[in-house]
Amino acid sequence: MEKYFDRNIKIVQSRFPEVQGIENKISDTVVIEETRSGDQTLKFNNLLIHSGYDPKKEAEKFASKIQEGNKVFLYGFGLGYHIKSILEILGPNGSLLVVDLNSEILSASFSVIDHAEILEDPRFFLISNPDQQIAAKEISKQMSRLGVSADAENTDILVHKSSFNCLPKEFEKITNALEILLMERRVPLIFGNLENQNYALNKEIIIKSEGIRSLKETHKNKPAILVSAGPSLDNALPYLKSLNNSAIIACVDTAFPILGKTQVPIDYVFSLDPQQDSFEFFIDQLDASIDLVYLATANARILANYKGRKIVAFKSGTFQEEDKNLTEEKGTTVAGGSVSCFGLDCLIQMGCNPIFLIGQDCAFTGNRTYARKSIQEDKLIMLVKTETTVASEHLNKSKLHKRISIANDQGCDILSNQLLYNYLRNLEELAAERPETKIYNLWSHGAQIKQTSSVGSYSELFNIIGGLAK
Repeated sequence: MEKYFDRNIKIVQSRFPEVQGIENKISDTVVIEETRSGDQTLKFNNLLIHSGYDPKKEAEKFASKIQEGNKVFLYGFGLGYHIKSILEILGPNGSLLVVDLNSEILSASFSVIDHAEILEDPRFFLISNPDQQIAAKEISKQMSRLGVSADAENTDILVHKSSFNCLPKEFEKITNALEILLMERRVPLIFGNLENQNYALNKEIIIKSEGIRSLKETHKNKPAILVSAGPSLDNALPYLKSLNNSAIIACVDTAFPILGKTQVPIDYVFSLDPQQDSFEFFIDQLDASIDLVYLATANARILANYKGRKIVAFKSGTFQEEDKNLTEEKGTTVAGGSVSCFGLDCLIQMGCNPIFLIGQDCAFTGNRTYARKSIQEDKLIMLVKTETTVASEHLNKSKLHKRISIANDQGCDILSNQLLYNYLRNLEELAAERPETKIYNLWSHGAQIKQTSSVGSYSELFNIIGGLAK
């Protein structure tokens, strides 16, 4: 065993000097067993990492969906069976970035198996470090260097589930980030067919629509308000009417019915959701004259029935060569995950500066999921039974995705979940990419949005806008 470890660790130290914490020992938490096929498997705290029957056959199945030439991000080294299978498929132009933060499993693996062929492969890269901050920084660095991206077509994001279940608890932030990465990759799988169906139905309307490119710099240096339907919208709603002469007012589709009920004047409404439920946000305002800015794969029923002017945008890098000319003619957006990011990107393209976010909590502010006059709130009220309350239904709604704690502007922990955290991260990335646009977050007691400035009062907002007019 010692000769295997010495050989393995020598290669690792040479190629991956940032890897730390692997030791020449097998901990009491690890048991090595022989399988029916004659190969070895491993148990960590009694959890089986590979098949107890035929780990190599299991590994071949795990790697079977990999495409030749792809860039692969994988959590979980284990005993390396699945890694070898992936490398056999990848071909000379592929790459494999492996993260495993369980040093006890790696120490045992390096002690009992000769991994020289894997470790010396120039397509293979390994990350492991007992310090969460160092590990996270290295993951980000290597993903960027190798071009591994959640929304890239030539990227595969894989998790070796049994290895992931053994990820140490002290790596909570990385665990959360990996789960979000997987969630991002599942979105095309969940909505892929629906988006394609909508696009086919929308094609005629898309051709007739103006494109987001036609609005480029049309509101150069004019302030804009982007309204979302988070709980903090309740505080801002009474003041919105008085802002229409001072700024462009735009909203996401979930906030559209709220502003309609209160007769807030709106210049633009944004929509990208392919699902049928999104039609509910427009059903009472189909005759509105407000400009609708939509993603090409947005719900077809909305586009077929909405009477106002329509402006289309394509998600960057998502359509076939046959649509390249149409995409270039109409224009693209880098934001397609959340409608708030989409709206923000479009306002930036229009030249709006500064941009003020309202109702953008990315958290369950006051233990609520949405603003009080939203359609979602009405649905929750309908769910209330004798033994429940509206508050308890909000709580149930918050549990649909894994709940996490994030910081607000005061540095205190507030409740959010992985979906909202993903939206938050997308907003921060978009703001960081467009530093020339000043972005403010208004009246929010929700999540702190990095790269933006907080505005906590109506008078402060008008001081900023008033100062721009001087």
